[in-house]
Amino acid sequence: MNDHAIIERFKDGFDFELDAFQIEAAETLLNGRSVLVTAPTGSGKTIVAEFAIFDALDRNLQVIYTTPLKALSNQKYRDLLEQYPAERVGLVTGDQSINPQADVVVMTTEVLRNILYQNPRRMDSVLYVVIDECHYMNDMDRGTVWEEIIIHAPSHLCLVALSATIANADELCNWISSIHNEMKIIEHLERPVPLRHFYFGGEKLYPVFNKKGRLDARLEKLAEKQKSLKKQLHQDRRSGKKTRKPDLIPEGRVIEALEKKQMLPAIYFIFSRKNCDDALSSCLDSGMDLTSKDEKKLIEATIKQLLDENPSLKETGPSTESLLLGLPKGLAAHHAGLVPLLRHLVESLFQRNLVKVVFATETLAAGINMPARTTVISSLSKRTDVGHRVLTVNEFTQMTGRAGRRGMDTEGYCVIIGSLYQSPYQAVELIQGDYDPIASHFTLSYNMVLNLLRNGERKEVREVLQRSFGQYLSNKEMININLLMEQKRLALEQIKSSPESKSYIRHLRSQLRGFGKQIKRQQEIYLKEFDALTRVLQYFGRIKPDGKHWRLTPLGEMTAHIRAQNDLLISLVMESLDYNSFTPVEMAAIFSTLVFEPRRYMEHDLSQCSKKVREFFKDILHIADDLRYVQEEENIHLPLTVEFDFAPLVVLWGNGARWSTLFKFTNMTDGDVVRAMRQLIDLLRQLETMPAAPEEFRKKIREAIPLLDRDLIQSIA
Repeated sequence: MNDHAIIERFKDGFDFELDAFQIEAAETLLNGRSVLVTAPTGSGKTIVAEFAIFDALDRNLQVIYTTPLKALSNQKYRDLLEQYPAERVGLVTGDQSINPQADVVVMTTEVLRNILYQNPRRMDSVLYVVIDECHYMNDMDRGTVWEEIIIHAPSHLCLVALSATIANADELCNWISSIHNEMKIIEHLERPVPLRHFYFGGEKLYPVFNKKGRLDARLEKLAEKQKSLKKQLHQDRRSGKKTRKPDLIPEGRVIEALEKKQMLPAIYFIFSRKNCDDALSSCLDSGMDLTSKDEKKLIEATIKQLLDENPSLKETGPSTESLLLGLPKGLAAHHAGLVPLLRHLVESLFQRNLVKVVFATETLAAGINMPARTTVISSLSKRTDVGHRVLTVNEFTQMTGRAGRRGMDTEGYCVIIGSLYQSPYQAVELIQGDYDPIASHFTLSYNMVLNLLRNGERKEVREVLQRSFGQYLSNKEMININLLMEQKRLALEQIKSSPESKSYIRHLRSQLRGFGKQIKRQQEIYLKEFDALTRVLQYFGRIKPDGKHWRLTPLGEMTAHIRAQNDLLISLVMESLDYNSFTPVEMAAIFSTLVFEPRRYMEHDLSQCSKKVREFFKDILHIADDLRYVQEEENIHLPLTVEFDFAPLVVLWGNGARWSTLFKFTNMTDGDVVRAMRQLIDLLRQLETMPAAPEEFRKKIREAIPLLDRDLIQSIA
């Protein structure tokens, strides 16, 4: 069957005409080339992925569909189940494995990375790998995973990379073409639903731009007024006058304006969990109610069913209580402090147009299918680990991209909340600003080094490192350095030697030597670090020289199987652990110290842990200190973290405590407890299947998992 006929059969499955960019992407894939599809949120990028699935199944081949988040993987799995029989669709995340050998398997990017290292033959019958939300490659902490996937993807398959608009798409595409098979950029710049921007100043909504595309004259006046007030405020402070904080615009006032102009439903972005909850409570206190009687009945019936199926939800904290009061009135909060079941409930009710306003942190902008008519941006800056900073254009666009529902709205709306420190001019800068380029965040880890050594010697490893995006960008930089070197050489040749010119000649030669060293460093930016990590692994007995090769020891094989930030530290703790002396729950508590990431400072209360466990905690600190010392000697900067505060909750929960009991011993939110417990269970599943580990050890780990993976922890939405 010719390519045109396949596309026609695919088009028959839709009740609307496909866009030209979607057809172009399908034709490119049929020609055996990979595609990088960049387009605004909601413009139909996923139809390209759907075509890849259609084509692969038509050829009796497989597709792997990756997403950056477990929630997105779960959502995509549910979507595919509506299109294909259950036996043809699978899901693999750190939390669950359903039908992993299916024709279409949805997984997180980390899962695919591990397959490529440990079981590459799994890819033999795969025709396409979909890399959804490919711009996550710019993530400082996890971006390396996307690079590793692309580096190790077998050349027989095609990549279907889907991304929001990025500044250096050409650069990314050229890199992938240079190390994989040829890739084509398919760019689609138009939004399917036009977006209008508004600025809420004082009591009114003002359009940001006039008909000529310039800042609205009323906003120019408002900006001048803000500037004058700000100046007066600073003068008063300098002169010692008492000044009060400028009033913030109440969320209720904004929502009333949106309702009056028929701009609901809306996602109201607020960069703080607490402030999301406070906004919801404030609207409830004011008596706001946005739903009809029939809508209330539907919402209340849905809530009742969920509570009947999950009675422990009644034991969760005040955030849940406010949410359950707000939902029947069409109001909700959505953030990581809520248990996943409740977040999924909010998403479901919003998709059904039963919830009219959701106060959400920006995690909701990361690909969850919750389009709205309006997005409200409460602030153009946010607090981070390194202080306050202005939003990037990509962050702003990702949030505003949720506005405008295809097939439902003729236009979408973005409302920016005005304040003294948030002028209309700042809004224009973000609306019209340039997108951020994707940078390389390729990072070596002990796990990666061990997996590379297992599959090749140093020369082959060097070739793999040379394929990274970081090295590609570095090579481009070398071209500029070589040009500079050539200029200096020419200058050197043209200078006549004399007593007066000797100093300048020495200067030029010194510069040339410096450039030479810089080029050598640029050529092998990762190899020095790789060798340092190799020496550490040899010191701790994870590898041994074997002729020209390195051989992984049994301890090395175990370490190569651990996929966590503290990979080597976890295996060193395992090596020192007398597992016969501890119960399964105690072992889980011990390993929790190596994966727990607290959001804020917590008081130590280890009273629930036995004396024997607390004694071993001291051993963990000594082991971490030894590794830290060796790393410092080798100038390695990989972080090592040991946190004990979650261990008491693991002991309580593993021994059968009720949900409410946990919160007598912690100030964590419900959602954070679920997340931390799931991270621990993910590690335990890795340890349970670890090669070369003693069977008795694995048996105890196997017993610990169901003791933790129960009730609200197990209920993943």
